[in-house]
Amino acid sequence: GLALAVHWEPALGVAGDAFDISLVDEHRLAVSISDVEGKGMPAALFMASARSVVRANVAASETPGLALERANAVLCAEAPNGMFVTLLLLRLSADGRIRYANAGHQRPLLYRAATDDFIDVGAPGFPLGIDPNVPYPAGEEQLASGDFLLLYTAGLTDANDSLFALFGRERLLATLHEARRLPADEMRARLRLAVEGFIGTTPPYDDVTFVLARRTAS
Repeated sequence: GLALAVHWEPALGVAGDAFDISLVDEHRLAVSISDVEGKGMPAALFMASARSVVRANVAASETPGLALERANAVLCAEAPNGMFVTLLLLRLSADGRIRYANAGHQRPLLYRAATDDFIDVGAPGFPLGIDPNVPYPAGEEQLASGDFLLLYTAGLTDANDSLFALFGRERLLATLHEARRLPADEMRARLRLAVEGFIGTTPPYDDVTFVLARRTAS
């Protein structure tokens, strides 16, 4: 009853953005999206470590919040040169239930088919790798048939054209609204083309990553 679509595009040869999708059990998926402060190889190496630490704690924790608290304790001891990572972690159930915790990341956008509008979900929280004592409370939402959730990194809205104008939130919402009835993979293609058309031949400044999760059945 859930359809997922992902776009991941590094600005350089390696990326400080990542996403991860794994099975928690036969009824639930764990989905995360993350962004390391920095670029190039150091950011990519720290991201690889953060992704592994979070995934290990997802399987061992009852809630996304507890998984982030445990992962944060490890990453605070390992983070090099003040590097940190923002990360959004969700558990998606087959019945459309979403449990989430946010470690300083962009709030996900939730589209409600019943009201034909978008809402920002939750609060940003505090990045991983800075303070080992920060709590990460879990929130909850419910996806109905036709609803979808967009997880994304800052590189999506901060993509700039040759005049340094940003793609921005309004263009993002307009693109999503036009594509709101499409399957997840077609929505992904529309959003990717909208960003590429906006920046034109301008070299990308930042990695662009986003994950779409649409409820296809009630």
